[in-house]
Amino acid sequence: MVINFFNSHHKEAEKFHELQRAAGITKQQFRLPGETRWGSIQAMFTSLLTSSEVLVSHVSRTRWLNVGNPKLKEAKRVVHEIIRRENDTSEFEDLLHFALKILEPIDEIIVETQSNNLPLSRAYQLFDELAGKYHRMNILSEPQKRYIQAKVAHYWQMVYGDATGVAYLLDPKYCGEALSEHLESELINFICNFHNDEDDDVEAELTAFLTKWREHKRQGSTEYIRIQNSNEYHPRNWWIINQKFYPRLFLVAEKVFNFPASSAATERSFSADSFIHSKLRNRLLPDKVKKCSIYGQMQFMYCLQTQTGRCT
Repeated sequence: MVINFFNSHHKEAEKFHELQRAAGITKQQFRLPGETRWGSIQAMFTSLLTSSEVLVSHVSRTRWLNVGNPKLKEAKRVVHEIIRRENDTSEFEDLLHFALKILEPIDEIIVETQSNNLPLSRAYQLFDELAGKYHRMNILSEPQKRYIQAKVAHYWQMVYGDATGVAYLLDPKYCGEALSEHLESELINFICNFHNDEDDDVEAELTAFLTKWREHKRQGSTEYIRIQNSNEYHPRNWWIINQKFYPRLFLVAEKVFNFPASSAATERSFSADSFIHSKLRNRLLPDKVKKCSIYGQMQFMYCLQTQTGRCT
């Protein structure tokens, strides 16, 4: 409501921007969350918090409330009540801090899932860790914890698929550590049924793999610690190297670890294509668009490899 008010009343927004400039606030524009923009909710609360002192002072003036037509006065009254609830201006800032604190764990996931190289198994672990972080958050009451954890579980059910569970089970870094017995049993059956006529062999390989790597993790072996601490580790590469030990499991692992863990890379591709196939260049043939897109990607990769930081 507060942001919508200033976005809808340009004269009020300009007066407020003058106060922001006088206070030395450089980022003056309030941010509205976008449905397809990651991190935009955090940006909204941050933009309000940055200008909260000026905002509280501005809307608290009696003159501000009494200027304008009846419709504008009513809109101002609503904004005033939100910011000065029961004449306590500190509550508004406290609520902004509270909201940002709640969003911190989600923001960490957003940052990590923007990587093109995030394995699918990590997605399962991230959601499992997310529920734990909210459980340990001291600023939340028990009902609030239950509500947020229920929301986390709900959205996890929306994105979860068999491939995610299989990847989590076949990643030697996790070996399905947070899976329930029922879900693990279902995933084992799924993997065994992947090879219709070789169920016994696949199950034997899977049992050997899980037994070995769960023991590695329990003992904290050098091999497991190397995987745990490596920034270059990816389960896809591990399975390529170790496929000779688990040839039938490798056929499953090869598929699930080639799936992207998020849509970040796809969204970046669409964003890049929008610059190539713009309104001014809308008569480009599909083949030409494809070539321009590939060239742009190659140029970007060259910039990353040479670490120049510039693409010409």
